[in-house]
Amino acid sequence: MHIKITVLVWATIIASSSLNTHLLHSKSTPDLIQSLFNTGKQLFDQKKYTEALAAFSQLLSKDPNHAPTHYTLALLFDRTGNKIKAVEHAQEALNSATDLTTLNRCSCILTQEDQLEKALVGYLELCKQQPDNHFWNYNAGSLLSILNNHEQALTFYKKAIALNPSHEEARLGFSKALLACGYFDLGWKEFEYRMDYSQEFQRYFKYPDLDLKSLKGKRILLLAEWGLGDTLHFVRYAKKLKELGATVYLQTFDPLVKLLSACPYLDKVIRQGDSLPKADTRIPLLSLPLVFKTTLDTIPTDIPYLSAQNKLVQEWQKKISADKNFKIGLCWHAKPIYLEDHVYTRRSVPLEKFLPLTTIPGISLYSLQKNFGTNELNEKMRRIQTFGSELDEAHGPFMDTAALIKNLDLIISADTSIVHLAGGLGTPTWVLLPYSAEWRWLHDRTDSPWYPNVMRLFRQQKPGDWDTVVYTIATALETLLKEKKSNKKERTS
Repeated sequence: MHIKITVLVWATIIASSSLNTHLLHSKSTPDLIQSLFNTGKQLFDQKKYTEALAAFSQLLSKDPNHAPTHYTLALLFDRTGNKIKAVEHAQEALNSATDLTTLNRCSCILTQEDQLEKALVGYLELCKQQPDNHFWNYNAGSLLSILNNHEQALTFYKKAIALNPSHEEARLGFSKALLACGYFDLGWKEFEYRMDYSQEFQRYFKYPDLDLKSLKGKRILLLAEWGLGDTLHFVRYAKKLKELGATVYLQTFDPLVKLLSACPYLDKVIRQGDSLPKADTRIPLLSLPLVFKTTLDTIPTDIPYLSAQNKLVQEWQKKISADKNFKIGLCWHAKPIYLEDHVYTRRSVPLEKFLPLTTIPGISLYSLQKNFGTNELNEKMRRIQTFGSELDEAHGPFMDTAALIKNLDLIISADTSIVHLAGGLGTPTWVLLPYSAEWRWLHDRTDSPWYPNVMRLFRQQKPGDWDTVVYTIATALETLLKEKKSNKKERTS
């Protein structure tokens, strides 16, 4: 990468002299600047980046604050792999730009390069210049939310929605900011915009207006949404429906069918794609908090609400019975969805970051990782014990994992379905969260009201900084081990 850029810059010097011959002194300064820009832009469009850079470099020697040039150079360096230069020129363009188009384009580049604080400056200026543009307000709200300024984000989301009530992305962003702040009453209502064609959906399904007392004897079909973790998180509400006297069916993802079929509050579990039973009402699973008008004080916390197969629990107890250490399950890699594309929201933790845990005496580390990230296991991480095909191959997805978790003392995991499985089973769980964590973890809390007395949250204080998070976990773990040792001595004395 550095060689490529060095050659590009050296070639620029040579090409620049050629441009000097043709253009220098032949026009007045404004005309020369426009001519150089037109030449550079034409060369850029032709992907002749070396020659384009020469023209733009000469232009900037005449007019260092020429915003269109800085913007085009930001694109040029982005395409040639020099992200640092791309950010520098996007910032320069943003500093000197006055037109809306350049402000927007530079803010987009800075957002793409994870320079969100700098991009926010651009969008705030856009909102100032054109306050009635719902896109500018939505983008400002979105960046503020990612930067954990949810309260201020709400102001911009509200403005975007007032300008365009049908902008569903703005309404979904608004709902997530509300939920992150703990404003559940309005948050769950707006959260209905998470679904495609949500307005048509709401006209067809009348579940938000359900009289819960009328559900006795009714057949309710719950429809799983989004991912495995979401289903494990919100399936707790099926138990509340059962307690009301309803017959409860759940349509869910194939990997969860066997695990959830063991839940006594589910009368039938159907995999997606199979024929559905007749039902009086269909409810998307993540709409149940709205149906039950859930507040922070009324979250269903009857834990455990998930269970492991007793026979498998006993089998795994025998497998690890010789281990007298404090036993920890470890999961570090999340499913590679859109959240993994940006440093602010990336949930996966490189396995090597957990190296400090391997030096703590008196603990055993067991891998709970499946599908993604197992290639990171190496000699350096040899203290992490793995089970390979023994885990979930013969008995089905999550079956062995759940049984193993029931035999462990603590789960330490990135934000994956494992944390909801462990939390639902009632096993103590410590979760590593990125700088911009999902709405479900609320804002700036170290506990979770969804899993009280079970879960502890460890948040990044700087985007991408897992080292500090793991150091905090290691310190907390050492303190926990000392407390357990002290309590054991007291019991035996």
